[in-house]
Amino acid sequence: MEATNLAHMASPLFRLPRELRDEIYAYHVYEHDGYFHSFASGKLSCSDQRPIDLDLMFTCKAIAQEMRGVALLTNKVTFTTGRSEIQVDDSGDISLAGRFERLLTWIRAIKMQMLVHAHECVTPDILDQIQIRHPYVGALFADRFRAAISTTADDVMPIMVLVGSTRFLDDNQVPLPVQDALDTALTLASSDPRFKGKALQAFEEGQNFLMNMTLVPEAYDMILQYRPCRWQIPDPHELASFEALMRPSDPNFVLYDSMEYRKTRNFSVGVWYFSATAVAIQFLKRMSERGLRLRNIILDEDYKGVAHPAYHIAGLIPFCQRDPQLRINRRVGSIYLSDWDHIADHFKLPFRDDVILMLYQTFVSMVDWVCATGRLLDLGMPPQSCFTTFVVRSDSDLNSWSALKVAAFWQESMLKWFKRQGGKLPPLTYDRWGGPYALPIALPMDFSEIVHALLKGDLSVRCQLSNAAADNLPELSEGYRIRDILSPPQQNWDIKTWRKKWGDVQSVVIKLPEGGERTLTLPYVRHGYGPPSLRNFRIPQHRLLGLSEQTRINLEESIRRSAVDED
Repeated sequence: MEATNLAHMASPLFRLPRELRDEIYAYHVYEHDGYFHSFASGKLSCSDQRPIDLDLMFTCKAIAQEMRGVALLTNKVTFTTGRSEIQVDDSGDISLAGRFERLLTWIRAIKMQMLVHAHECVTPDILDQIQIRHPYVGALFADRFRAAISTTADDVMPIMVLVGSTRFLDDNQVPLPVQDALDTALTLASSDPRFKGKALQAFEEGQNFLMNMTLVPEAYDMILQYRPCRWQIPDPHELASFEALMRPSDPNFVLYDSMEYRKTRNFSVGVWYFSATAVAIQFLKRMSERGLRLRNIILDEDYKGVAHPAYHIAGLIPFCQRDPQLRINRRVGSIYLSDWDHIADHFKLPFRDDVILMLYQTFVSMVDWVCATGRLLDLGMPPQSCFTTFVVRSDSDLNSWSALKVAAFWQESMLKWFKRQGGKLPPLTYDRWGGPYALPIALPMDFSEIVHALLKGDLSVRCQLSNAAADNLPELSEGYRIRDILSPPQQNWDIKTWRKKWGDVQSVVIKLPEGGERTLTLPYVRHGYGPPSLRNFRIPQHRLLGLSEQTRINLEESIRRSAVDED
């Protein structure tokens, strides 16, 4: 006799209709706060760290079969950013996430140099194709390329003009769409028989003086073909295959900044995180292989992840397409500090209270998050499948969002000016303080449209204010706080005036939250590198509003592990 029939005879449970049994199973496994994923263990637990109760499932095979997957379908599952720990292996004293970020930095720099050396292979037809394939940044990339190869200034390198920033080594100062356009340019230009010979100049020893490192020429094919899936947690062996081609194999390199060789950027001194989205994708793949599904996912992007985390959400589109009932709620609270280099500046220094941030230091990251979210439906994300909440916890965050609206307003104004000029882009004179968006018209072409849709509620996106910022809600929904202190753009301005006035906008000081840079940098300081002042530091309570319990625990752990003994 089959086990199910025996169970029917032995247990009153199986005399109930299946629909009622399913309700009983769901009630038994339900947790009010749902389950929480641990990146360190790869397992789920309850909010208070209790193991998931599946005792009923183990009473008999029949119940186990009927309850399979019920717990995941019943409970929401929260994923947080995954702190990548140091592994003792041949990779050196650096975590997997740090190695991934380092590799992306190396390859991005060498690819830009390859394109500059082989610029003769980039034809007008190739530039036209780039504009077609990359409608949001293609025209700007093409214009920057032309400006880069024609620059003659002694203190301006072609790479700086190509990306519009001195910080071209910083992943968050080179927007991902620009990097995609760079890959397209290299792919198309590589069909020219002259390309390889010219591009290999970038691999010559001493060429890459910016970083005190060079890849050996044998890396040419790997570099040219490398298209990382940024929302996947990388295979350590794949990273090792690239690292073996470095000359010298030193994790430290000189960062060229402000025209001085004055910084050493060491990827091993910081703490690196994988995005909550990348962690969730890895988990979902494992569950899919076992035939299990999740129904309700919370993504808590509480810390800054590597590899352009704003765009990782696209990796969940296939899961949402396969399961129309899957719901994803993404909470983003990590866009305030956009510059890894700003964090790295203070790894070994005492924290100061007089440090300031300007808008341009946070702007690239915010534009990335807003635009990547606004394009989800165009990429195939089913409506209602994904909802994004940008958490605004303080007056400082509020200023950043107000500035974003100002930028959208300026872009619209300059687009009108642009049309009056006959549709010709202004010359791209290099501006080291302007960043990738040295003019409002350099913003992604859909930027202002997305910002308007966000404010109107036409997107599955919202800005959620904590109690600390609730009194300023009108400023976010209606007012232009920063616009009030700047003169509005005028249609009779010349290009020089546009540059100066836009520079004023980007130089607006973004007030640091209470606690100053300590609040921003603590989660990214590795044990043994923080100053003694961390010992008695406490995160202000208003910065903790809206954070999950697990995030608070992680933050307290970061403080504890980052403190240095005063003796």
